[in-house]
Amino acid sequence: MKNINQNKIKSIIWAIALTILCSLLTIISASYVKNIKNIRDNNIEQTISVTKNDAFASTNESVRKQLNKLQPEEVKTGIFLDRISNFDMLQSKWQFEYYQWFKWNPKKIEFTDLQELEKGIISIQSAPFQVVNGEIEKIEISGFDINEAGDSAYVNYLIKASSSNFFDVSDFPLDRQLLLINIEHKNLDVSELKFIPDSSLTHVSPRVSINSYLIGDVYNLTKINTYKSDFGYRSEDEYASSYSQYRFGLLIKREGYNYYFKLLIILLIILSISFLSFFASDNDKIRIATGCLFAATASYYFYGSKIPPTSKITILELVYAISLIIIFIITLQETVLKSIIGKNEKLYKNIRWITFIITILFFIGFNYLIPLLLS
Repeated sequence: MKNINQNKIKSIIWAIALTILCSLLTIISASYVKNIKNIRDNNIEQTISVTKNDAFASTNESVRKQLNKLQPEEVKTGIFLDRISNFDMLQSKWQFEYYQWFKWNPKKIEFTDLQELEKGIISIQSAPFQVVNGEIEKIEISGFDINEAGDSAYVNYLIKASSSNFFDVSDFPLDRQLLLINIEHKNLDVSELKFIPDSSLTHVSPRVSINSYLIGDVYNLTKINTYKSDFGYRSEDEYASSYSQYRFGLLIKREGYNYYFKLLIILLIILSISFLSFFASDNDKIRIATGCLFAATASYYFYGSKIPPTSKITILELVYAISLIIIFIITLQETVLKSIIGKNEKLYKNIRWITFIITILFFIGFNYLIPLLLS
């Protein structure tokens, strides 16, 4: 009777300790995932928010008034993204083809060489604008028109370009990326030119697709991009290094349980096999757990090679860390605890089943929670 009570007490203590450990891991993991989501969403909001980017519409009245005194000429522009030919997350680069049109008053601003437009021939070097953090690889004139009065001109370019993007992979494998096309005039600064987004006509072609990503919302806005240098010009104009920048953004995302479980199916199978060790013979339990440990490590290096290096702990690394902890707990109860328990088979069976139930519930709950928190 005394031994039975002692077994119950020891089993309860182990159950409490394991529950506390799993609860702490869940709380810490949930907090970390929420923090990653908040940082990700805030970064995207900072990038695509009109009120936070357009200084001409600034909530700071003094800034707004100062910029409005410049009275730059307005050039209306928009983008139709036609194709994404390459998307390389490891190289932080993507290639794309798009149409971009501009509308302006030639009598007020010399946006580009009208004679060149009338000939219908343009080179990369003679293009009046540039892709910031990118490179125009090919450009041609798709359409051009100027009215009889000469006070309204329109040009549409077909452009093939590439751009470097910083891809934050801290939320991988359920990551969201904002693909940006940033356009500035090569010569006209913010005192001379102000881009106006043609929002109603800016779209993405239905054939635009990226493997494993869903195509999300489209954003377009303008901002003032200031270079902290006058590039040796020594101009007295304080706006000589500030340019109106047109920004086109396309949100791509991976979300939902389908993709999460599809990507991590190998890891989930490995963990399922480690749980089968509870039903194996004593001689095979450690072999199975050790094999799962090496398999999980190899699986991590396989998936980790698909994303660029980062100093942050990614969601992928968090999931693998938790999985390795579960395998360690299984191994711990089959080695250290079994050695301490000795020949008390009743206590060993209690602890084994307690470990099995708590760890498998923790494993299921954790993998249900991660996609939910990131959505």
